[in-house]
Amino acid sequence: MSIERILSYRNIAVVGISDNPERPSHSVSSFMEAHGYNIIPVNPNLEEWEGKKCYPDLLSIPLKVDVVDIFRRSEAVPPIVEEAIKIKAKAVWMQEGIVNEEAAAKAREADIEVVMDRCMKKEYQIQKKKRVTIGLIQSRVSEDIKENMEKTAERIKDAAEKGAQIICLQELYRTKYFPREEKKDATELAETIPGDSTGIFSSLAEELGVVIIVPVFEKARDGNYYNSAAVIDSDGKLMNTYRKIHIPHDPFFYEKDYFKEGDLGYCVYKTGYASFSVLICYDQWFPEAARIAALKGADILFYPTAIGWIKDDIPAEDDWHDAWETIQRSHAIANGVHVAAVNRVGEEGELRFWGSSFVCDSFGKVLKRASEDKEDVIIAELDLSKNKRIQESWGFLRNRRPDTYRSLSSG
Repeated sequence: MSIERILSYRNIAVVGISDNPERPSHSVSSFMEAHGYNIIPVNPNLEEWEGKKCYPDLLSIPLKVDVVDIFRRSEAVPPIVEEAIKIKAKAVWMQEGIVNEEAAAKAREADIEVVMDRCMKKEYQIQKKKRVTIGLIQSRVSEDIKENMEKTAERIKDAAEKGAQIICLQELYRTKYFPREEKKDATELAETIPGDSTGIFSSLAEELGVVIIVPVFEKARDGNYYNSAAVIDSDGKLMNTYRKIHIPHDPFFYEKDYFKEGDLGYCVYKTGYASFSVLICYDQWFPEAARIAALKGADILFYPTAIGWIKDDIPAEDDWHDAWETIQRSHAIANGVHVAAVNRVGEEGELRFWGSSFVCDSFGKVLKRASEDKEDVIIAELDLSKNKRIQESWGFLRNRRPDTYRSLSSG
């Protein structure tokens, strides 16, 4: 097994990590953390490392571990490998000078990959690897808000267990899609940011070491109501809120009765895993929003959504579902970014939501797609290094002519 293979994994438990910046276990771990890897510190003699909780052993780590990186003496390696087998790690990394052949053989017998190499920074080649694993949670929603929140929390844990580092929920994740009715008083369904949802999911994000995108019906301090997304970083801290900018008003999608247009602009969230933007549902039909997000540095566009068919109504325009997917894939191609759209499922009033959450790469190729009518958690590993190659080869960003686009803002 090569170091190149090690670098395809993201959650790396470093056993014997040091709080001394001069020690290799500290300097190399800091280097990897800065390049998007989730370092899980393990040392029974430390309470924390670089602000992260330090675990006494592998068995006490609550999230999935991909790689066990060992910085301990050779004689201490066998019990660590035993723990790696118990937690079903994918690989064990024995640094130069601490190789234990007997323990390595035992790891291989348990189908755990083993690499033995030295811990020099030049060996990592991290810049060549820009990979991130994302999770989309597609759900059917009940009238019980508490039940919806609890179910979502369990699915976030499931996504993290499967390796997801950034997890996105669907639009208005904890309530039925109430804008299907005109001028209903739905203020009792609203919450503040921070509020109930961010309180629960901030703790979960910190515990699991994941980023969570939480779309909610927001009651703002100024008394206005917005269709918003709270973004929680992997340390549990809230990042800037995104408020949906484009608000539709069509039969059974009467959103102007409930939401004010977003006033916070387009955001790019720079996390340890990736830089991304969140655009909500109707935003997905506007190429300007996707282009602005890409120009601001987003590698991934997340589109939490609530969209479906009106029951017993065949649209004259033809297949809306196909158009919905096509327009988002076109944003991926035009901007050289990955796109992830997460929808809900089930029937609510006159609407039948079509699910079909999907992830596509920066050339518009669909990598994963969820069911049309079932709840689902889809996991996709993205190679973000592909973005730059696509952008450079097509030249869409490089060859823009902003001087000819003034009419876009004057119409």
